[in-house]
Amino acid sequence: MSFLRLSSCAFRRSCRFISCKSCGIELQSNNPDGLGYCKKPKPFVKTHDSKDSIEKLKYLMFTQELQQKKSEIGVLDPDVDDDYQLSTPKRLTCKRCIEALSHNKYNTESFPVHYFENIKGALPHIANVYHIVSLADFPFTLNKAAFMKKENINYLLLSKADQITYKSAILPHKGSAFFAEFCKRHIGVPVKKVVLFSSVRKWNIPSILNSLAKRCFLLGNPNVGKTSLINSLLKERLDSFQAQVDKQGNVIGPHKGIQNIKTIRDRINFNKGGVSHIPNFTQAIQTYVIDDKIVNDLPGYTIGPSETVDLSKIIEKENLDDIRKTSKFKIDKLIKQRYVSLKGSKNGKCLSFGGIFHLVPPESTINQVVNYIPVMEHEFSNVEKAISVSEEVLKNANHPLKKYFCLKHPYTDIKMFDRHVIPPFQGTVEIVIKDIGYFQVKPTGKYSFNGLYEIWVPKGIKVCIREPLAKLISTSYDKYIESKVPTDLCPDRPLVSDTYIMDHNEPDTLSKMKEMYMEKTKSDNLARRLHQTDASELLKEIHNPPLNLYWYYKW
Repeated sequence: MSFLRLSSCAFRRSCRFISCKSCGIELQSNNPDGLGYCKKPKPFVKTHDSKDSIEKLKYLMFTQELQQKKSEIGVLDPDVDDDYQLSTPKRLTCKRCIEALSHNKYNTESFPVHYFENIKGALPHIANVYHIVSLADFPFTLNKAAFMKKENINYLLLSKADQITYKSAILPHKGSAFFAEFCKRHIGVPVKKVVLFSSVRKWNIPSILNSLAKRCFLLGNPNVGKTSLINSLLKERLDSFQAQVDKQGNVIGPHKGIQNIKTIRDRINFNKGGVSHIPNFTQAIQTYVIDDKIVNDLPGYTIGPSETVDLSKIIEKENLDDIRKTSKFKIDKLIKQRYVSLKGSKNGKCLSFGGIFHLVPPESTINQVVNYIPVMEHEFSNVEKAISVSEEVLKNANHPLKKYFCLKHPYTDIKMFDRHVIPPFQGTVEIVIKDIGYFQVKPTGKYSFNGLYEIWVPKGIKVCIREPLAKLISTSYDKYIESKVPTDLCPDRPLVSDTYIMDHNEPDTLSKMKEMYMEKTKSDNLARRLHQTDASELLKEIHNPPLNLYWYYKW
């Protein structure tokens, strides 16, 4: 029975005696085409034959680098690796994960989406829930519905902190205080503890270790870094282990063979979970004992079908892999803030990002654009031109602009794009593309309202804006230190906002935005601000703090 067909009760019983080290599903060795297929390892036979020894020495000399790499990720392929045997105890991995991790061969259908309604069935009536939220995608990966069960004790762990700041010093106190107040004020959900961290940089991992309850559950969207966090915690406490459980989910103990492991590196590889840029890679609960605490790593969830967009049908595989790999994010960009200068024109000059989305600034504005997404930018006279070139590139493998485009057919037709209009902003704004990343836009020169910014994105991909997070955290905390007023830890103005999707030919975007804002907030009157004031008058001058007119985000 597949995960998606499991009821809540059945999900709790889905823990296995022998599960895949990487994705967690039950292993079987009978059906090569079935889910969880795994070849049994060859028995280890020690030999003293001199000819055999010479051959093995040659093999090791010429394949040392390859074998070291496979050892580091803890995955060997029984079809090609002669040392797929039990000389050193190894956890078994299913065929699907081996192909994905060792050969980068996979399709999205192999790793099905899990909806929140199914995942929450794994939680007991009262649970310590650790919500993992990616700062790179914030606020998209923070789902209010996941916090709403009153019996649960909620913790907030904000991952990928190194993608918003290169200064780890702001994380322990400033960042935690800001987001605790943010959750209370803007979302209406209290959290017991907030920790910002980076698994890649090993920032703040001990703080998470100290916050763990006796039994806890890691909950979050796909690719937010749950399993990466687990692996960082395992390295922090070397006596920790991935647990073997019975079918009721009770911990039996470590997996067989751990007592025979001699080195620290082999022990870490034996216990660590499978990490991949592939969404929904974890397919079943993985249980760990860390510092005598039971930590359950749940599969990544999606709130519902309307939130599901298969980017593999939109973006070329190689480029999509780069976008999803955390290692491709260059912290150097945060330090040096290298930007592309973009001047708005009457004809709608745009900056294209890999041909995936196109930023159109208002006429006469001069903007500094800092791109943190691993795709190349290129300027075009207008969106229509950018999309038409995308079509040309698909037809011509030797096109001179090929490196600037990575879209698939039919997303080379402007009809397949939504026109997102961005609400008015002052100073720098961060534009977030769901499941892809973010970039910054900073208008320069003397302030003047010349119109609204737009971003054209393939249909289905969500976009929002936010005030720059690192700056917000620091300035809010400094204000709090000065005033000693807790509410100063986070401003009460809207700090994030959805965009407004309009008709391609809508001429009066500001008036249309007000109309759409009133519709969005009709059942949330308390969120309405400044709607009785003439927008054009408000936007004539700069305001401190920013007004963030028509900013609204549906949590």
